[in-house]
Amino acid sequence: MTKPVEDRLRSVLRATALREVPDSLVIPPRRTATGPARMRTRGLRPWLFPAVAALAAAVIALVTTVVVVRHSSTQHDAAPNPVVAGTVTTTPSGRVLIPPPVTALPGATALAGVPALPGVTGSLKVGVGPEVTVPRDLIGMSLDRASAELARLGLKTTRQAVDGTAPLDIVVGLLGVAAGRRTGTGSTITLQVSNNALFVVPDLSNLTPAAAAGRLNAVGWKGDVASINQRISPTLDPRSYGRIASGPVLVVGRTGDPVQIPSQTPAAGRPANKAVGITVAVYGRKLITVPSFTPGVARLADIQNQIITVGFIDVTFAIVGPAVPPHVPHSFISISGASPGDQIPFDTPITITVWGDAPASGAPPSATR
Repeated sequence: MTKPVEDRLRSVLRATALREVPDSLVIPPRRTATGPARMRTRGLRPWLFPAVAALAAAVIALVTTVVVVRHSSTQHDAAPNPVVAGTVTTTPSGRVLIPPPVTALPGATALAGVPALPGVTGSLKVGVGPEVTVPRDLIGMSLDRASAELARLGLKTTRQAVDGTAPLDIVVGLLGVAAGRRTGTGSTITLQVSNNALFVVPDLSNLTPAAAAGRLNAVGWKGDVASINQRISPTLDPRSYGRIASGPVLVVGRTGDPVQIPSQTPAAGRPANKAVGITVAVYGRKLITVPSFTPGVARLADIQNQIITVGFIDVTFAIVGPAVPPHVPHSFISISGASPGDQIPFDTPITITVWGDAPASGAPPSATR
């Protein structure tokens, strides 16, 4: 509100609210025989002053509305600022008291000091500055561009960095007012921008650990092949040796029992910190414990059955003989390539030596071993 308009408004209200009785209503004093002259009013009705007060209150309500509308119009033409609703209370001297939430806002002070009838209290709904629509395409913009777009609309901005996979300082979210919603000019919107601390984990299926490290580094991961935690999943398929599994697999747990784990952690497609630890399940040769056999007691047929049952696939049996007493024909002598109780890959070559047949009838009693 301009100063001339404000001064004019105050003078009108003051004349209306505090006007004295006109001279035309005053009857000249009449002297009496017993005392000084007394003044009396001619035709003055008792309802006149209340009526004037009511009229003044109505004028104030109308003028207050004009002030609010004018205030909003002025703010729109200049630098609009939002104001809020509040309760207006006048002092005994007729000054308007604006509550702190209102006076604290720029532009609302235009209402302070407006003259009114003493002691009048009422609710005043003060509007907001001109409303604008928050653009819908801010997500994906750079911080500088988004801030400029909002400033052009009369909106203020603050920056908040959040973990994200987007490039540095790209807008990924809004706080305060949603995109596409309307808000008063002068409002503050928080722009959430990416700090580029995250990356999307790629699929590592069927890659070697070295190749997996290369793929991870290409999308921002900060580790190397030595920092990848490899859990070995036993397999009998030689084509899979040294490659990362493509789904959940069994590995040997801490207690020695098999446990199921995912092929990779974090999972493919998930956002993760660029310094996150990577765990993969890598196929490896199945390990088998070498069985123990008692010399002279374990027989060839039993040995063959046990070796095949546990899973060894590259076993050679060496037959020596004849089995001259006290040696037992076809019994166990020794094993080479591993020791009983060792855990070795299932395809490790091993040789088991056993006695042959008993000497033929009439043959000299000597053994070839």
